[in-house]
Amino acid sequence: MSRPEPRRWLTLVIAASTVALLAACVAEPPSPTVVPTPSPSVSAEPVPVDAPTPRFAAGCEDLLPTASLQAFLGDGVAPLAAVDLGAVNSPDVSAAAQLGALTCTWDDGRPSTAWVGPAADAQSVRLQLVPEAEAEALAYVDLYAGPDIPAGYGPGSQGPRCVVSEVDAFCELHGWIENAWIELVLQGIVREDGDTDASLAAEFTAMTDEMLAALGAGGVTGAAWMPPSSANTIDECAQLTTAEEITEVTGLPDLRFGLSWDGPRVGQYWYATTTAGALRCTIGFTAGEASYGTVSVLPGGDWRYLLERETWLADGGEPAGVAGLAADDSVLRCADDEASCVLDLRLDRDWLRISFPTVPPESVTYLPEGVDFAAARASIVELANRIVANAG
Repeated sequence: MSRPEPRRWLTLVIAASTVALLAACVAEPPSPTVVPTPSPSVSAEPVPVDAPTPRFAAGCEDLLPTASLQAFLGDGVAPLAAVDLGAVNSPDVSAAAQLGALTCTWDDGRPSTAWVGPAADAQSVRLQLVPEAEAEALAYVDLYAGPDIPAGYGPGSQGPRCVVSEVDAFCELHGWIENAWIELVLQGIVREDGDTDASLAAEFTAMTDEMLAALGAGGVTGAAWMPPSSANTIDECAQLTTAEEITEVTGLPDLRFGLSWDGPRVGQYWYATTTAGALRCTIGFTAGEASYGTVSVLPGGDWRYLLERETWLADGGEPAGVAGLAADDSVLRCADDEASCVLDLRLDRDWLRISFPTVPPESVTYLPEGVDFAAARASIVELANRIVANAG
C-alpha cells in the first residue's frame, strides 16, 4: 500500500474535563433520648498525589496525531497506537517526568523481549520534550554535529534527517527548538520504490513543521515541580548493596555492581538522571559486558509508586512482605516466568525497583555457564531485605 503524502493538520485546541466525585456521609441511627454525633465522612475520592506534570501546554496528540504518524510510517504488521509507559518505566527512566518532560510513545503492540530484541518489522515512535535544558541540548547537538547531518531548524538542531535502508527506514530530529529539548525518533518506516533519504526527509519535515507550530503556540507552562525530601539520602550504588552480597543472596557468580554508562555523558537520559539524582545500578558479570538485573532509584519518586501501585496489583502483583517496610510499600510481580521479575519499593519518599529478566534461553551463550537463573529470580525479596537494611 502506498504511503500518502503527509497532510497539514491544524493545531488542536486543548480541552479539559473535570469529574466531581460525591462523598457519602454515614451517620449512626437516631436515638430517642440522645442525639448522636455523626461518624466521620466516608469518601470514595482517592487521596491526591503530589506528582509532577508535563510543563508543555500541547499534548502528544496535538503534536503528532496518531493517524498522521501511521500514514507516514505506512501499514505495518499491526496498527500503531499511543502507549502509556508510566507503569512500565523504571525509576531512572522516570527521572525526566520529574523535571516536567513530556514523553509520547507509539508502537504496534509488539514489545521487544529481553533476549531477542524488537519484533521483526516493528514500528515505533518516541517523542520527548524536556524544558529548561538549553545548554545541555546544544552540547548534545554540538557533539554529534557533522557535515552529513542537516540542521534544518538552525544551529541548535540536528535534523530533520531520514535514513533509508534496504528493507525499511528511520527518521529523527534532535535539538533545542521552540524552547524545548526535542528528541524524536520514528522507526520501522515501510520503504517504497523510489524512496531516498532526501525524499523521505522532505515528507518528515512537513510533519515536524506542524509539530513545532503546535509546540510554539502552547509554549512552556507552570513552575518546576519540587520533589519532597526523604529520610534516606541515596546517591551511590554502594549504599544499597555490594557485588559480594548479591552473590551471597542470588548465587550469581563473579559480579560487578554499579553504574554502567557506555559513551559520552550527554543526552536527555543522562541529563535527567543526574539532575534528579536518579541511579541505575547494574548487576553485571566481571567476565564481560553481560548483565542480569538492575537496582534503580528515583529520589522523591514515591509519587510514581503511589500512582501506579494499583495498576501493578491488577497486573498480578502482590505485597512482598519486605522487612522494614509497611505492607503497602512493596509490590512484587514475579509469578510469570515469561516476564521480568520486578519488585517495586517505597522507601520513605523515594522509589526503588529491583528487576531481573526472564531466565535466558539456551541460545544465549554469552552468560556464565551452570548458573541457576531461576534461583536468582526467586531471591529477589531477600535481596530487597538486604537493600532496605543497608539504605537505613
